[in-house]
Amino acid sequence: MKRFVSLGGPLQGTLTAWFIVLFGKGRAMLPGSTFFKKLHSYPVPHGKMITISAQVDELVPKKNNTITGAKSYVVTAWGHNRIHLGSRTTYDLIARLAAMR
Repeated sequence: MKRFVSLGGPLQGTLTAWFIVLFGKGRAMLPGSTFFKKLHSYPVPHGKMITISAQVDELVPKKNNTITGAKSYVVTAWGHNRIHLGSRTTYDLIARLAAMR
């Protein structure tokens, strides 16, 4: 079974995009943007998408890393980089999810 895993992804946008709002991609990353409205207009296939959020994330808060229809997990990592680069909890969860059929 193939799945998409969003690891701290801004599926609802992120306010930190204001730092790059002068660029088209920065505007697209803002909450409520046309890009995110279009993204949310598509249904998530059952069991095909998973979100993993850090307990505390300074760039993408956990409420911004969810999408209707996806299974969501929160790991005890603190910080956006930590969830990607240095969390044993994240690695263990991804390994467990990869082993699921």
